[in-house]
Amino acid sequence: MKQELEPRIAEILKKALDIVPVNREEALTLMRVPLHTKECYALMEAANRLSRSQFGNKGENHYHIGLNVEPCPMDCLFCSLTRKAGIFKEKIEFSMDQIVAWTRKAEEHGTDGLNLMITGTYPF
Repeated sequence: MKQELEPRIAEILKKALDIVPVNREEALTLMRVPLHTKECYALMEAANRLSRSQFGNKGENHYHIGLNVEPCPMDCLFCSLTRKAGIFKEKIEFSMDQIVAWTRKAEEHGTDGLNLMITGTYPF
């Protein structure tokens, strides 16, 4: 039993798969697609297909190394280190030796990019 996509979403995805740029309104519509819906999975499938066709199945391997972790009081909506997320319960600042060890491991694994991450309270 095949379920049809919401027509507006299907129209935007077809446009994108035809390599026609989507406009701001269309992009916002896609950003509002609820998780775990047929539209969400269709969006992921379209993104996967476009990415693979445009970049020849090439992916990049980026390492993110946290210099510190804590339940950050900044509570940025995009971040997993927030107090609200509840993942981290204590403040930890990693030693330079540990950070260098992680960096070397990233290099051994052929990383394409290395990102040093901090919380909003990191003392520069």
